Order: sequence, then structure tokens, then C-alpha cells
Amino acid sequence: MLAFQTNADFNQPDQNGYIDVHMHLNGIVRAESGPPDKDFEAAAEYMIGLMDELGIEKMVIVTVPNYYMIFSDEELLEDTQEIISQYPDRLYLMAGGSTLNPIIADTNPSDIPPGLEEEFQAQAEDLLNSGIVGFGEMLS
Repeated sequence: MLAFQTNADFNQPDQNGYIDVHMHLNGIVRAESGPPDKDFEAAAEYMIGLMDELGIEKMVIVTVPNYYMIFSDEELLEDTQEIISQYPDRLYLMAGGSTLNPIIADTNPSDIPPGLEEEFQAQAEDLLNSGIVGFGEMLS
């Protein structure tokens, strides 16, 4: 956890608390038998409780890596967005690792194919338009 004490405005002036700038909301639940399931609601409720206990006012959630490959990246992003929308004054989302990273990883920086920059920008803008506040879990 990386947290900063701040008066910085995330659309709420006069808040004196901490902002955790990188946390994963893991709503994937490993079953005792059978495939994993999802429970993002329980994960969010637990996280909000911890935030209250620790004095964290706001948290930036970075989409969790898709370890199980049972759920699509799009489905996990939608589930995370849905839960975060229930806490608009507490939780904020960064995403793009599962969609933008493959473009970065599969591209030779000295030989960028025509149209790839536009494709990358369009995907990034679509994510921003969907309500995320930034990009996270990106390759460097």
C-alpha cells in the first residue's frame, strides 16, 4: 500500500485523510472444488471497512491481473467498474493493463506499424470515457 496524506481534491474539498494510490480489488474467489467464482461486492465491502479502520478516505483501484483466465478481461473490468460506481466518493479506477499492455509488449518501438498508434489511442480514450481515472499496471 502506498498512501499519502493530503488535502488534495478528488471532488471533495476539506477532506483530511489518506489516499491509497495503488490497490487491487480481487473479487475472484477460489472455490474448494470446481472453478473460481466472483464476488466483487464482498471484496469491496471488506475494502471499505479496512479503509474506514485505517483512515483512508479514497483509494485508487488498479484492475487485478487475470490469473485464472476463466473470466475475460472485459468481464473483470466491467465487474470492477460496476462495484466502484457504488462508491463514487471513495473508489477510483485505473485500468488498461490487459488491453493496452499487449500492444506495448508486442511492438518494437523502432518499427511501429501504420495505424497502431491510432488504435492504442482509441483504446485508451475508450477506457477514459468509460470512467477510469488513469492507466495502471502498464509496462515500461
